[in-house]
Amino acid sequence: MFLGNWGTCEAADRMVVQARERGWVMPIRWDELEVGDATDEAFDALPGRGTGRHIDPRQAEILDDVAAGKVRTIRVPDERDLRGIRVSLGRLATQRGFKLDYRIDGSTLYVRRSDEPVRGRLSTRTQAEGASTRRGRPRRGVETTGPDADGLSETME
Repeated sequence: MFLGNWGTCEAADRMVVQARERGWVMPIRWDELEVGDATDEAFDALPGRGTGRHIDPRQAEILDDVAAGKVRTIRVPDERDLRGIRVSLGRLATQRGFKLDYRIDGSTLYVRRSDEPVRGRLSTRTQAEGASTRRGRPRRGVETTGPDADGLSETME
């Protein structure tokens, strides 16, 4: 069997094996999967997937102190880690309802609570009602308003 640029089935199989060994993303080969029936009891006997919301106790301690009005310093061995720490603490602080101010001095990060309020996300109903909240280019097929919307069709006739 000839498979275009891949040559034969054996060559294609070799390429798939090499791609899997190298960790490349490959499409799922559904014909190789074994699909069977299971019972609800077997499903319930397996442990559920975690929420993925594990917060490091040291991060929680830092945020507790910052929320209480303290200024904390975090010294890191590598300055490249500062951005990740800032992002992580900022996300957790937003979940708690406040923002953070940061200052950096070499490999030391200073953190304190910001006076700036946290902006809440718009609800889905608010997003659906207000067309001005949509960002980016308008969708195809959506009626546009303005002088060019009708003017172009009139000149083409």
